[in-house]
Amino acid sequence: MPVSSGPAQTQIAESPLLEKVQTRRVVGAGRAVRAPVRGGRVVRRGGGGIGPAGAAAIGLGILGVAAAAAAANQGPRYYEPAPVYGPACGYEMRPVYDRYGNYRGDRRVRVCD
Repeated sequence: MPVSSGPAQTQIAESPLLEKVQTRRVVGAGRAVRAPVRGGRVVRRGGGGIGPAGAAAIGLGILGVAAAAAAANQGPRYYEPAPVYGPACGYEMRPVYDRYGNYRGDRRVRVCD
């Protein structure tokens, strides 16, 4: 089934800049596919690549991310309440009397169990 080309497609195809870019992509893809070979060995040009140390760093990074994800996925942890050292203290309202035994009111008094 043929695809109809609209006005926008004809304008894009006629652009000289786009033609240059597409040509460079096709030529560059051809260069990337074939590797230069001399004497049965592949020759690297430009010193590209990450090397063994870079590969190890990437591998360790991936392992670290996996370990962190596993640790974060363990679910909630429940902790015991903190131990209480010393007596538990609080305040109570206690009645206050004068020296004759008459009630004078209430006073807050600290009480420890």
